[in-house]
Amino acid sequence: ETINLAGRYIDPVTVPATGDLLQWNGSAWTPWKPIPAITAGSWGGTIGTIPAGGGGADWVFAGPTATITVNGKQQILANATGVFSPLNASTVPVSFSICWSLVAVASPINSFQNTVYPDATILTPPTKTSLSTTGLITLPAGTYKIGFGIKNKSTNSNPLTANDYVVGTYMIIN
Repeated sequence: ETINLAGRYIDPVTVPATGDLLQWNGSAWTPWKPIPAITAGSWGGTIGTIPAGGGGADWVFAGPTATITVNGKQQILANATGVFSPLNASTVPVSFSICWSLVAVASPINSFQNTVYPDATILTPPTKTSLSTTGLITLPAGTYKIGFGIKNKSTNSNPLTANDYVVGTYMIIN
């Protein structure tokens, strides 16, 4: 007996699993399992003081981070926005990026973009400067912190202290 859907043949050999959908492969309807984004989440909260570090400043996380686990084959897509303001009445040069770090204490913080990330200038108080960033990366299997990374490149010891909030979202994609 031939089984048809909309006048098209349905593959009677391939056994579908729970959650499978039917997909037309050009000659028959066959079971197909969609590959969805596995995990999505968000983080957010207040941004503490970002110390001045000069031209060689290290990455620091601006506020809270999200903890994620990946299998080494998945892509991580993340974006975040943070609002910043310095202590003193002078502008502050910064670099910013979505960043990652191993969960282990004292692990270095790294940019998703490696060496290609934006620079900006934080305006003088009382103005607050909003910065947004996004990134896509595949990391080796493991557990990581991800968040809004910033380098305060002020050479006149001007920390970012009158900061506001950071909010971010991520998706882990097969």
